Amino acid sequence: MYERPLLTLDGSELATAATPHAARLAGPGGSVIVLEVIDPRDHVDYAEAPDGSERTPEEIVAAMEQEARGRLDAAAEVLKSLGVAEVTPVIGVGPAGIEIIRVAEERECDVIAMASRGRGGIRRAVIGSVTDYVARHTTGTPVLVVPVGDNAASRDG
Repeated sequence: MYERPLLTLDGSELATAATPHAARLAGPGGSVIVLEVIDPRDHVDYAEAPDGSERTPEEIVAAMEQEARGRLDAAAEVLKSLGVAEVTPVIGVGPAGIEIIRVAEERECDVIAMASRGRGGIRRAVIGSVTDYVARHTTGTPVLVVPVGDNAASRDG
């Protein structure tokens, strides 16, 4: 069992695939830190308010944080239903890989659980991979990568 697993979410349904794994890492009655990182630079769709006016950067972050809180609350409910006693939700703001590593170090997490779409080769070289970044740049914290999506099925067989 691990004392402080860090479960990372990105707002997608696929990212939740690592949730049961994080619960198992914590063990019955354990605790999990759940992190969702928001990066306002990636979400121009928040720049315009419903009335058509432009939002300030602070308003964009506030709207994104509100949505992230809802997803973190939902993840906490799932984790608790799987036997996790304590769930600590955290919202990071900035580049995802950097924030995941920062939070893992700051909170002294002993393992990072994250889902990955399993993109490799040229696709990863062109668009990057948060999972790859975290695995290569974290110092001493193991990373559990849960494969999801189209490429995961081919690896399971």
